[in-house]
Amino acid sequence: MLTFPVSYLYESGNPQDCAKFIETAFAVAEECSADTRNLRSALHNLRGSLAATSNDRKTAVIENEKFLEIEEELYNETGKLTSRLASGYSEVGRVNIMRGMFEGVGDLFERSIEIRRELPSYSKLQLYNPVRGLAMMYYYYHDNEMAEEKLLELLHDRERDFGINDREGGRYNFSLSIILKQLVKAG
Repeated sequence: MLTFPVSYLYESGNPQDCAKFIETAFAVAEECSADTRNLRSALHNLRGSLAATSNDRKTAVIENEKFLEIEEELYNETGKLTSRLASGYSEVGRVNIMRGMFEGVGDLFERSIEIRRELPSYSKLQLYNPVRGLAMMYYYYHDNEMAEEKLLELLHDRERDFGINDREGGRYNFSLSIILKQLVKAG
């Protein structure tokens, strides 16, 4: 419940108003006697996403690493794979790409993919973020053919399930078109 206002503000185009809600939620978490790791994990993820949106790379890295750390801790205790754990690996990979650090990034995205494939609700469409990250890594290493292959595979999966140019896939198709355009320019 504490993360809903932040998500709403972020999604409605008001990320600048989110910080006070995040701080309030962290303060509430500190006062609780119950285990608040799920809440703190979500808050670190939100703060990291906001930082990435505003190109605050340092904060994005710190917050997403905390997000992943908590999710790994929960996994080590329970042995249960979750979509949040998979997201943690993707987010840390993404922020490392933002700051130009590509070493080991492929392993983070591959781990995210591996986890997602093991989840009971698995769908190929859940691979969008980690596969997009792999494509960016391939692009950085000048393996444009592999980057394009990964992106087109994503696009074909989306079209198979939702049709060509579906209304809900705008952000998805926009991201793919930007990367594909760069690949075409790179030759």
